[in-house]
Amino acid sequence: MIFYENKRAEELLKPSLISYVSFDDVVILAKYFKRMGKNRPQIKKSIIDFYEKHNPNFNEILARDCLNNGIKAAYKFGLRFPIDVRITEDEINTIRNAGNYKRQKVLFTMLVLAKYYKNNNTKLNNVNLEAPTEEDVPKFYVNEKITTILKLAKVNISKKERNTMAYELQQQGLIVGIRTEAYRICFVDDNSPVSIIVTDMNSLIDFYPWYCESCGRVIEKRAKRHNLCLGCYKEKRRCDDRVRKY
Repeated sequence: MIFYENKRAEELLKPSLISYVSFDDVVILAKYFKRMGKNRPQIKKSIIDFYEKHNPNFNEILARDCLNNGIKAAYKFGLRFPIDVRITEDEINTIRNAGNYKRQKVLFTMLVLAKYYKNNNTKLNNVNLEAPTEEDVPKFYVNEKITTILKLAKVNISKKERNTMAYELQQQGLIVGIRTEAYRICFVDDNSPVSIIVTDMNSLIDFYPWYCESCGRVIEKRAKRHNLCLGCYKEKRRCDDRVRKY
Protein backbone atom coordinates (compact mmCIF):
# COMPACT_ATOMS: atom_id res chain seq x y z
CA MET A 1 0.00 0.00 0.00
CA ILE A 2 1.49 3.32 -1.11
CA PHE A 3 0.12 6.31 0.79
CA TYR A 4 2.51 8.97 -0.46
CA GLU A 5 2.76 8.60 -4.23
CA ASN A 6 4.80 11.76 -4.76
CA LYS A 7 7.53 10.42 -2.46
CA ARG A 8 7.37 7.02 -4.16
CA ALA A 9 7.87 8.66 -7.56
CA GLU A 10 10.88 10.58 -6.28
CA GLU A 11 12.36 7.37 -4.83
CA LEU A 12 11.84 5.51 -8.11
CA LEU A 13 13.63 8.19 -10.11
CA LYS A 14 16.77 7.91 -8.00
CA PRO A 15 19.60 5.89 -9.63
CA SER A 16 18.98 2.22 -8.84
CA LEU A 17 18.22 -1.10 -10.50
CA ILE A 18 14.63 -2.35 -10.70
CA SER A 19 14.06 -6.08 -11.06
CA TYR A 20 10.53 -6.01 -12.53
CA VAL A 21 7.86 -3.69 -13.90
CA SER A 22 5.20 -3.03 -11.25
CA PHE A 23 1.82 -1.77 -12.44
CA ASP A 24 1.48 0.40 -9.32
CA ASP A 25 4.83 2.02 -10.04
CA VAL A 26 3.91 2.59 -13.69
CA VAL A 27 0.73 4.37 -12.59
CA ILE A 28 2.66 6.54 -10.14
CA LEU A 29 5.29 7.44 -12.74
CA ALA A 30 2.56 8.25 -15.26
CA LYS A 31 0.83 10.51 -12.74
CA TYR A 32 4.15 12.15 -11.90
CA PHE A 33 5.09 12.86 -15.51
CA LYS A 34 1.55 14.06 -16.26
CA ARG A 35 1.78 16.50 -13.37
CA MET A 36 4.99 17.81 -14.94
CA GLY A 37 2.91 18.79 -17.98
CA LYS A 38 3.79 15.95 -20.34
CA ASN A 39 1.22 14.60 -22.81
CA ARG A 40 0.44 10.90 -23.38
CA PRO A 41 3.24 10.17 -25.90
CA GLN A 42 5.75 12.04 -23.75
CA ILE A 43 4.62 10.20 -20.62
CA LYS A 44 4.98 6.83 -22.33
CA LYS A 45 8.42 7.70 -23.69
CA SER A 46 9.57 8.92 -20.26
CA ILE A 47 8.44 5.67 -18.61
CA ILE A 48 10.06 3.51 -21.29
CA ASP A 49 13.30 5.49 -21.03
CA PHE A 50 13.19 5.06 -17.27
CA TYR A 51 12.79 1.28 -17.37
CA GLU A 52 15.33 0.83 -20.15
CA LYS A 53 17.82 2.68 -17.99
CA HIS A 54 17.05 0.96 -14.68
CA ASN A 55 15.90 -2.53 -15.72
CA PRO A 56 18.26 -4.49 -18.00
CA ASN A 57 15.51 -7.08 -18.65
CA PHE A 58 12.84 -4.57 -19.66
CA ASN A 59 10.89 -5.52 -22.77
CA GLU A 60 8.62 -2.81 -24.18
CA ILE A 61 6.44 -5.29 -26.08
CA LEU A 62 5.82 -7.49 -23.03
CA ALA A 63 5.13 -4.44 -20.88
CA ARG A 64 2.82 -2.80 -23.44
CA ASP A 65 -0.49 -3.51 -21.66
CA CYS A 66 0.95 -2.51 -18.31
CA LEU A 67 2.21 0.78 -19.74
CA ASN A 68 -1.01 1.63 -21.59
CA ASN A 69 -3.26 0.80 -18.65
CA GLY A 70 -1.01 2.68 -16.25
CA ILE A 71 -1.09 5.81 -18.39
CA LYS A 72 -4.87 5.48 -18.76
CA ALA A 73 -5.20 5.39 -14.95
CA ALA A 74 -3.14 8.60 -14.70
CA TYR A 75 -5.89 10.40 -16.59
CA LYS A 76 -8.51 9.22 -14.08
CA PHE A 77 -6.61 9.84 -10.85
CA GLY A 78 -4.11 12.48 -9.78
CA LEU A 79 -0.92 12.02 -7.80
CA ARG A 80 -1.61 11.48 -4.09
CA PHE A 81 0.22 13.81 -1.69
CA PRO A 82 0.50 13.55 2.12
CA ILE A 83 -2.30 14.88 4.31
CA ASP A 84 -2.89 14.70 8.05
CA VAL A 85 -5.85 12.68 9.35
CA ARG A 86 -7.77 14.15 12.28
CA ILE A 87 -9.52 11.81 14.69
CA THR A 88 -12.00 13.39 17.09
CA GLU A 89 -12.75 12.81 20.77
CA ASP A 90 -16.16 11.25 20.10
CA GLU A 91 -14.63 8.88 17.56
CA ILE A 92 -11.97 7.81 20.06
CA ASN A 93 -14.61 7.28 22.75
CA THR A 94 -16.60 5.10 20.35
CA ILE A 95 -13.51 3.05 19.56
CA ARG A 96 -12.62 2.62 23.23
CA ASN A 97 -16.10 1.26 23.94
CA ALA A 98 -15.95 -1.20 21.04
CA GLY A 99 -14.18 -4.03 22.83
CA ASN A 100 -10.70 -5.25 23.72
CA TYR A 101 -7.51 -3.48 22.70
CA LYS A 102 -6.99 -5.53 19.52
CA ARG A 103 -10.47 -4.64 18.35
CA GLN A 104 -9.86 -0.99 19.17
CA LYS A 105 -6.68 -0.94 17.09
CA VAL A 106 -8.42 -2.54 14.11
CA LEU A 107 -11.31 -0.09 14.31
CA PHE A 108 -8.91 2.87 14.66
CA THR A 109 -7.00 1.68 11.60
CA MET A 110 -10.20 1.33 9.57
CA LEU A 111 -11.31 4.82 10.58
CA VAL A 112 -7.96 6.40 9.68
CA LEU A 113 -7.89 4.65 6.30
CA ALA A 114 -11.46 5.69 5.52
CA LYS A 115 -10.80 9.32 6.43
CA TYR A 116 -7.49 9.40 4.57
CA TYR A 117 -8.93 8.14 1.29
CA LYS A 118 -12.10 10.23 1.60
CA ASN A 119 -10.28 13.47 2.33
CA ASN A 120 -7.44 12.68 -0.07
CA ASN A 121 -9.57 11.67 -3.05
CA THR A 122 -7.49 11.94 -6.22
CA LYS A 123 -10.24 11.15 -8.74
CA LEU A 124 -10.19 13.75 -11.51
CA ASN A 125 -13.22 15.65 -12.82
CA ASN A 126 -15.41 14.69 -9.86
CA VAL A 127 -16.59 18.14 -8.80
CA ASN A 128 -20.32 18.34 -8.11
CA LEU A 129 -21.62 21.89 -8.60
CA GLU A 130 -25.22 21.08 -7.65
CA ALA A 131 -26.72 21.72 -4.22
CA PRO A 132 -26.00 18.81 -1.84
CA THR A 133 -28.78 16.34 -1.15
CA GLU A 134 -29.20 13.62 1.47
CA GLU A 135 -27.44 11.24 -0.90
CA ASP A 136 -24.44 13.60 -0.97
CA VAL A 137 -23.78 13.24 2.78
CA PRO A 138 -20.15 12.09 2.99
CA LYS A 139 -19.71 8.37 3.43
CA PHE A 140 -16.46 6.79 4.51
CA TYR A 141 -15.32 3.44 3.15
CA VAL A 142 -12.45 1.01 3.62
CA ASN A 143 -11.66 -1.02 0.50
CA GLU A 144 -8.70 -3.01 1.73
CA LYS A 145 -8.09 -6.67 2.47
CA ILE A 146 -8.61 -7.50 6.12
CA THR A 147 -5.08 -8.90 6.21
CA THR A 148 -3.77 -5.48 5.12
CA ILE A 149 -5.81 -3.75 7.82
CA LEU A 150 -4.54 -6.17 10.48
CA LYS A 151 -0.96 -5.62 9.38
CA LEU A 152 -1.31 -1.85 9.66
CA ALA A 153 -3.01 -2.29 13.04
CA LYS A 154 -0.21 -4.64 14.19
CA VAL A 155 -2.79 -7.21 15.24
CA ASN A 156 -2.27 -10.95 14.84
CA ILE A 157 -5.46 -13.02 15.13
CA SER A 158 -6.88 -16.18 13.57
CA LYS A 159 -9.32 -16.25 10.66
CA LYS A 160 -12.10 -17.25 13.06
CA GLU A 161 -11.32 -14.28 15.29
CA ARG A 162 -11.32 -11.99 12.25
CA ASN A 163 -14.77 -13.17 11.20
CA THR A 164 -16.11 -12.85 14.74
CA MET A 165 -14.69 -9.33 15.06
CA ALA A 166 -16.19 -8.19 11.75
CA TYR A 167 -19.58 -9.67 12.67
CA GLU A 168 -19.70 -8.10 16.12
CA LEU A 169 -18.56 -4.67 14.89
CA GLN A 170 -21.40 -4.77 12.38
CA GLN A 171 -23.85 -5.83 15.10
CA GLN A 172 -22.71 -2.80 17.11
CA GLY A 173 -23.54 -0.58 14.15
CA LEU A 174 -19.94 0.64 13.81
CA ILE A 175 -19.30 -0.74 10.32
CA VAL A 176 -21.43 -2.09 7.49
CA GLY A 177 -20.18 -4.78 5.12
CA ILE A 178 -20.62 -3.58 1.53
CA ARG A 179 -19.03 -6.56 -0.21
CA THR A 180 -16.19 -8.97 0.47
CA GLU A 181 -13.49 -7.05 2.34
CA ALA A 182 -15.15 -3.66 1.86
CA TYR A 183 -16.79 -1.77 4.72
CA ARG A 184 -18.52 1.53 5.37
CA ILE A 185 -17.49 3.26 8.60
CA CYS A 186 -20.59 4.47 10.47
CA PHE A 187 -19.24 6.41 13.46
CA VAL A 188 -17.42 9.33 11.82
CA ASP A 189 -18.02 12.53 13.80
CA ASP A 190 -16.05 15.53 12.58
CA ASN A 191 -18.06 17.93 14.77
CA SER A 192 -16.29 16.77 17.92
CA PRO A 193 -12.96 18.35 19.04
CA VAL A 194 -9.84 16.81 17.51
CA SER A 195 -8.11 14.27 19.76
CA ILE A 196 -5.42 12.70 17.54
CA ILE A 197 -3.71 13.90 14.37
CA VAL A 198 -2.14 11.11 12.30
CA THR A 199 0.80 12.60 10.43
CA ASP A 200 2.39 9.39 9.10
CA MET A 201 0.12 6.82 7.46
CA ASN A 202 2.89 4.23 7.27
CA SER A 203 2.93 4.01 11.08
CA LEU A 204 -0.65 5.09 11.75
CA ILE A 205 -1.30 2.68 14.62
CA ASP A 206 1.52 4.25 16.64
CA PHE A 207 -0.73 7.29 17.05
CA TYR A 208 -3.33 5.25 18.95
CA PRO A 209 -2.40 5.40 22.64
CA TRP A 210 -2.35 2.62 25.19
CA TYR A 211 -5.01 2.96 27.86
CA CYS A 212 -4.97 1.60 31.39
CA GLU A 213 -7.45 -1.26 31.63
CA SER A 214 -8.39 -0.20 35.15
CA CYS A 215 -8.66 3.60 35.25
CA GLY A 216 -8.65 4.45 31.53
CA ARG A 217 -5.69 6.84 31.69
CA VAL A 218 -3.27 7.01 28.76
CA ILE A 219 -0.16 4.89 29.36
CA GLU A 220 2.93 6.70 28.11
CA LYS A 221 5.12 3.60 28.24
CA ARG A 222 3.38 0.23 28.25
CA ALA A 223 4.75 -2.66 30.31
CA LYS A 224 5.39 -5.98 28.58
CA ARG A 225 3.22 -8.13 30.86
CA HIS A 226 0.17 -5.95 31.61
CA ASN A 227 -1.93 -3.03 30.35
CA LEU A 228 -2.06 -1.00 33.55
CA CYS A 229 -0.69 2.40 34.47
CA LEU A 230 1.91 2.50 37.24
CA GLY A 231 -0.56 3.56 39.94
CA CYS A 232 -3.12 0.85 39.09
CA TYR A 233 -0.39 -1.78 38.80
CA LYS A 234 0.91 -0.95 42.27
CA GLU A 235 -2.61 -1.12 43.67
CA LYS A 236 -3.14 -4.48 41.97
CA ARG A 237 0.08 -5.80 43.50
CA ARG A 238 -1.04 -4.67 46.97
CA CYS A 239 -4.41 -6.39 46.50
CA ASP A 240 -2.72 -9.57 45.26
CA ASP A 241 -0.40 -9.55 48.28
CA ARG A 242 -3.37 -9.23 50.66
CA VAL A 243 -5.16 -12.14 48.95
CA ARG A 244 -2.06 -14.34 49.25
CA LYS A 245 -1.72 -13.59 52.94
CA TYR A 246 -5.22 -14.84 53.64
